[in-house]
Amino acid sequence: MELSEKQSQAVDLLVAKWDNAFNNQQKASVTFKAPTGSGKTFIIANFIDRIMEEFDKNSGKKLVFIYNTISNAELPKQTLDKFEQYKFYLNSMKNATIKYKESPSKQKEAKGDQEYNILAKEADVFIFGTSSFGKSTIFVKEGKLDAFIDELRSDYYVIYIRDEAHIGTSKISEKADAKSFDKKIKELDNVFELMMTATPKENDDIVEITNKDLDEDNWKLLKANKKNNLNIPHESTDEIDNSFLLEQACKTFSNIKKQYKQISDDENLRNLWKVNPAMLIQVKDKILEKEAEFNKEIKQIIKILEKYNLSYAKYFSEEKTKTVAGHTSKTDLNSLSKKDSDVDVIIFKVGPATGWDIPRACMLVQLRNVSSETLDKQTLGRIKRFPIPIKIYNEDHRRELNNSIANEFFVYSNSKKFDQNLGERIYYLKDQYKNKKFVVGEIDKSSIIKINQTYKENVYELVSNEFEQICEKFEKFRKKNQDFLKITRKNNINEGRFIEKLIFDQIELEIFNESLIKKHNNLITNDMWDNIELIYNQKINENIRISINYYKYYILTELLDDIKELNVKNWENTNPNLNIKHIIAPPEEYIEEYEIIDINDSKDSLKNYIEIKSEIEKYAYSNNKKIEKNQVKISVDSKPERDFVAFFTSWLEDDADENLEINIWFRNFKNNSKSIFWDYFEQTQVKKSYPDFIVCINQHQINIEIKGKGNNDISPEKTKDLIQMTQKYVKKAKENSLKNKQKNNLNFTSLICWPKNERADNFLCKGASTLEKINDLFRPQSYLITERKDAQEYDIKEEHLKKIFRKLAN
Repeated sequence: MELSEKQSQAVDLLVAKWDNAFNNQQKASVTFKAPTGSGKTFIIANFIDRIMEEFDKNSGKKLVFIYNTISNAELPKQTLDKFEQYKFYLNSMKNATIKYKESPSKQKEAKGDQEYNILAKEADVFIFGTSSFGKSTIFVKEGKLDAFIDELRSDYYVIYIRDEAHIGTSKISEKADAKSFDKKIKELDNVFELMMTATPKENDDIVEITNKDLDEDNWKLLKANKKNNLNIPHESTDEIDNSFLLEQACKTFSNIKKQYKQISDDENLRNLWKVNPAMLIQVKDKILEKEAEFNKEIKQIIKILEKYNLSYAKYFSEEKTKTVAGHTSKTDLNSLSKKDSDVDVIIFKVGPATGWDIPRACMLVQLRNVSSETLDKQTLGRIKRFPIPIKIYNEDHRRELNNSIANEFFVYSNSKKFDQNLGERIYYLKDQYKNKKFVVGEIDKSSIIKINQTYKENVYELVSNEFEQICEKFEKFRKKNQDFLKITRKNNINEGRFIEKLIFDQIELEIFNESLIKKHNNLITNDMWDNIELIYNQKINENIRISINYYKYYILTELLDDIKELNVKNWENTNPNLNIKHIIAPPEEYIEEYEIIDINDSKDSLKNYIEIKSEIEKYAYSNNKKIEKNQVKISVDSKPERDFVAFFTSWLEDDADENLEINIWFRNFKNNSKSIFWDYFEQTQVKKSYPDFIVCINQHQINIEIKGKGNNDISPEKTKDLIQMTQKYVKKAKENSLKNKQKNNLNFTSLICWPKNERADNFLCKGASTLEKINDLFRPQSYLITERKDAQEYDIKEEHLKKIFRKLAN
């Protein structure tokens, strides 16, 4: 298992914030926000591993981690299980002791006083659920928690991780004792606090992974295409009969099963072979006096499932069975979650299944009077996870995954609160902005020479120079291991797990090499291997015993990173054809899903939208087709984006120059055929960047990408790549203008922007423009830079965004 690029960047940011606090002997609180299904527990495990590795053992303190989560059914135990699973793929955490500490109630007879003490020395990581903080528990009654905190106060440095921190005011953790424990931990002088929450507060120090980050990540973790009540003709969901809804869901699901089976015909989707999709039917936890009616509904559900030949399982606290081909047997959540499980439909209660992951699930059915009325993000998250996380090798691969059935998830519901629960926002493009044209930038992939002669010669030189070192390594290895070669590698077919393989002879090694040669054919082509063998034959002599197979093996393992670096440099020096053109944009209608924010959240929590008066602000969209409704909720993925909308609307109302005409502005929706995009290079891949906002002032298009301030930029390498590519696009536009000897009608400015300060009363930016008066603000020759450089070496200075806007009026 490995972190994706975005996950790794988040871990780096979290560790950097801890490192700064620790080195300066300061207390600190950091908030971590990420979408459901983005791998938060895996990220936290890697964060713990990094802290264990980098912690100064000479600081005079011992290191301890406290992970505090809600006591909702089995959630703390499942966190423990995940940590135990993940730690074997980590370095320092591999040997860590992890304990879930659960306090029995006072009514239960204690077996011995020592058994319920909490001693910091007994574990490296403690997991608590808030049920352990109740007044009736031994932990509280006998002062065990207070004794534990006193021990931490004197000898330990504490990393306090608070999961679902936004539920701090909900009924689940309203207990005064839970709050007291939380408060006492936070009051320690030697504590670093990491709050995991869906709703950060306004002034929080936030590290965030957004949905947009996941869309651009190098691993496919979540499904993206949601289908609601597919082929249901009714306008109102509460008019739909339960049986009709379920029958339609079964028809759709049967078709989905067929499409999943067809995946096996596609080599690029081979990781999804043998995935059996699943339908989930969520039912109420408490039925009380309506038990007879409830049981009748369950029987009707099963009757319909059997009509469509669908196997099913019931997972209730009192019953955990599966029925396949008429045969009923006991089951458990782990077996139901396996990708090739023979169960099509799982009917489950929320309580017994809390925290349960089943990535193969792709459909959720919510039936009136049977299912829970609420459809929270955790429940929806069960069907949003991609069946198997898949590493994305290029944009064509990403496109193929996005277009596959595995990227779709389905919801069927006749609940009155259906739309509210799903958190869906519809945007309608105003009539005056339809058929408007905008500038986009493309890289002509056919013009890219991926492997040229210079690159080949550099690889040959590397291999030749490293020959003696390779032989020395092999000789040391041979003396130590004698007759076998032990290889640890990722098994891409088996869900990203690692496997060990022992190779005992040259034939097995040759077969293994061939698999690596095929995998890395984009780095070392067949003709290059011919030349590498020539180098081997020239170097080999009677004093060197290394075989050609061992030689290739070391190149494919020990030298692979160096070869990748040479390949990246080769791409950076390429000059592909750039195509700058107009497209009709943005989309006339766009449906966007957003995460529900807990109704108990405090008023100062960050929301995932900001509301403006769309007619006054010249915003392109409305949430209502009626003209008189001019309010619009602009979705935002992060605090900097929210700050930008507030800053820009304030500037429009109070500071905008009278010579400036705001033609249109809007949030740029991603991954739509009418989205505004700019291709760029990220190492050896062509990727699409979708600017966060588009602003047109005096008919001049401004592409605005919003980033976190300073260290809060989760993708600093991407920022550098975008700036470099913007310079190339500007240079190309000017060349086109000179070549055509006419006025350039493809004018644009592209900016990377971030808040100037905590108040966000202005934004700083870097970028380039086809307008000299704007480009001069960044220094006149900036757009001539084409070679890759470190950020501090760019001939581009920071500039105030307001100054850029004012320049358009001159």
